[in-house]
Amino acid sequence: MLIIAHRLALAYAADQIVVMDAGRAVGTGSHRALLAQDGLYRRLVASYEAGDSAQTADSGAGNPQSETGNPQW
Repeated sequence: MLIIAHRLALAYAADQIVVMDAGRAVGTGSHRALLAQDGLYRRLVASYEAGDSAQTADSGAGNPQSETGNPQW
């Protein structure tokens, strides 16, 4: 199955993530493996989580992750 996601929360649970930038694959791996690298995926996740933190304070909407870093669906 192939899923194309613009929301990072959908990618967290995927077995294999392919990070695309300007039509090129710039990273592949699991969520944890990509976070361990200093690359685009890690920067996107950091930005996403920072935005969710601000949103949580304002609206009560939260990040779908548990404290263990796994998504809560």
